[in-house]
Amino acid sequence: MSTTEHNDILFLNFNQSGSCLAVGTSQGFKILNCEPFGEFYSEIHDEGSGGYNIVEMLFSTSLVTLIGNGDNPDFSPRTLKIINTKKESTICKISFPTPIQSVRMNKTHLVALLRTQIYVYDITTLKLLHVIEIDWNPHCVMTLSPNIKNNILGFPSSIKILLNARIVKNDVIVSKGINISSNEGVSDSITQLKENSTTLKGNVVIYDLSILQPRIIIEAHESEIAALTFSSDGTLLATASVKGTIIRVFNCTSGLRCYQFRRGTYQTRILSMNFSNNNQFLAVTCSNGTIHIFKLNLNTNNNNNNNPTVNEEEVTGMNTYTSFRNIGPHVDEGRNTVSRIIRNSSQQLSRKAMQAIGQMLPSSVTSAWDPMRHFASCKLPQSQTAYETSAVFIDSYKEIDIQSYRDLFGNGLEDIPLPSASEVTKVHIVPVRVGDPNGFLHEYILDPERGGDCPLLSSYPL
Repeated sequence: MSTTEHNDILFLNFNQSGSCLAVGTSQGFKILNCEPFGEFYSEIHDEGSGGYNIVEMLFSTSLVTLIGNGDNPDFSPRTLKIINTKKESTICKISFPTPIQSVRMNKTHLVALLRTQIYVYDITTLKLLHVIEIDWNPHCVMTLSPNIKNNILGFPSSIKILLNARIVKNDVIVSKGINISSNEGVSDSITQLKENSTTLKGNVVIYDLSILQPRIIIEAHESEIAALTFSSDGTLLATASVKGTIIRVFNCTSGLRCYQFRRGTYQTRILSMNFSNNNQFLAVTCSNGTIHIFKLNLNTNNNNNNNPTVNEEEVTGMNTYTSFRNIGPHVDEGRNTVSRIIRNSSQQLSRKAMQAIGQMLPSSVTSAWDPMRHFASCKLPQSQTAYETSAVFIDSYKEIDIQSYRDLFGNGLEDIPLPSASEVTKVHIVPVRVGDPNGFLHEYILDPERGGDCPLLSSYPL
C-alpha cells in the first residue's frame, strides 16, 4: 500500500485503555479495534466535503468527540461535536469563539483547549463548569488524567495561573502563590512576575479538576513544552520540550522530579508519549520515525509514598528460559549503522558506570541524573517527509513461545541449543502499538529484560 493513498491522515490517537485507535482524515474518521484488529466504526464523506482534525474517544464507550477541519459549518474547527457511534446520532454541538486546539475526556470531565482559554465541562450533563484563562499555548499541549481518583489536568504555565499556585523549582516548593485580594505590595509582586514571565515557558500547571483550582506549578524545562502525558493512574507526569532531547518524569502530588532521560543529542519534535499501565515503561515517538522506550526503576525510593508500585512477579522471575536472557540487548542488524554501533557502545559503558556508582550512592540521587538513554527502541518504516503525527501505546504483558519467534529475536538466539521437551520456553513480552500516518498500525515486541531493538511482529493497514 503506497504512502500517497494515506497522506490525508490528520489525527491518530489511542483511547485511554489502548484497545482502540481513532483515525481522523480529510474525508472523515475511523475507529479501529486493536486486538483482534478490525474496523469498529467509520464515517467517510465525499472528497472536499470535510474531515476531522481531532477524534477523541471515551475509553471503549460509544461516545466520540469530533473537531472538524474545514470551512463547512458541519466541519468547523470552532465546533465540538459529540456523537454516539452505537446509535449513529449526534448528542450535541458546542460552538466556541476560536478554533479548538485539543480535546480530552475522562469519566467525569470534558476539557477543550483554545488558544488562550481552557473550557471545563461536566461529561454527564455537558454543563460548563469553568473557563481557565491562559496565555497563548503555541504547541496546543494539554493532558488529562484518565483516572478520576487523581482527577487532574496538565498544561503549560502562564502568568495568569502563576499568581494563584504553588511553584516547584529545582525540586523545592519555593512559593505558595500570591493572593491578589489580600496581600500587601501585590502590585510590585505582579510586576516582577510579569517581567520574568519568559521563564514560565517550560513550566507545567497541575490543575485539580475536583476543586477547579491549580494544585502546583512544576518547572519542567527551560524551553517551551512540546508534549505532556499522565500515567494511567494519574500519579506521574512525563514532559518534553521543543528541543526533544530530555524527557523528564515528575510526581503529580509533590511536583518532585523522579526520572530524567536523554532521548538523543539532536533536536527533534516529540509527537506522543505513553506510560505502560504498570508505570514500568515510557514510550516516546519522534518526528524522525523513532520510538524510544525508557525503563523506570520502580524500586527507586524518592522519599515519596505516592510513587507507584507493581507486583514483583511482573518485573522479575517471569521468564523461565534463562539462557535466552543472558545474551544481551536485541540488535536489529538492519539498523546497525556506524553511528548506532558507537552509541550502543557508549550506552553499555554508561550502564556499567551507573551500576557501579549506584552501589555507592543513594538511589534517590542516581535516579535524578541517570545518563542512560533509551532502554529499547522501534523504528517506523522510512517516510519521504518528517512524521507529522503518530500515536503509541504500551500494552500489558503477553506470553509467547520464543521458539515460534526465533527469527524475530535473533542476536544470539540461534546459538542457543534447542530445549528438551521438559523445558519451558515461554517468555513474557510487552506489545508496543504504533499508529503510523502512512496508514498502518504496527505492533512491536518489547522484551522487558533484554531491551534493545524491538522486532516488528505485525502490521495492519488502516
